[in-house]
Amino acid sequence: MMRSSRGPAPCWENPDLATDPRFVKNNNRVVHAQEIMAIFAGLFLKQPVAYWLEELAKAGVPCGPINDFAQVFADRHVRERGMEIKVEHRFEPALSLIRNPITFSETPVKDYRAPPLLGENTREVLASRLGYDDAKLDALKKREII
Repeated sequence: MMRSSRGPAPCWENPDLATDPRFVKNNNRVVHAQEIMAIFAGLFLKQPVAYWLEELAKAGVPCGPINDFAQVFADRHVRERGMEIKVEHRFEPALSLIRNPITFSETPVKDYRAPPLLGENTREVLASRLGYDDAKLDALKKREII
């Protein structure tokens, strides 16, 4: 198998990749996961996402893009369905979230809260869900459990 200094060539440049013993069986692909991931990472960077979505769809491979937040909120379906909502957050005055996709005309979901910071609601949750009183919560905090 021919190799460049950057690793093996993509499969259409190197048809032997499909029969490479490192990748033929799943167990071998697991053992050589770093190698195969590097090959595919390099391969996927050679074309835009739309190209790969089309090619994978043609091959019958279920797929979709992995979007960052800007891409999510720019998506036509997200915009047309009014899926973006804004909530107050300590570090972001108008934090964008995705609203509940289930919509009921009589009982719409209106209670949206920003995700809590690490440990922000620990006392509240332990008190309301497990019935812990202040003494129990203080003891857990003193022992650095919470």
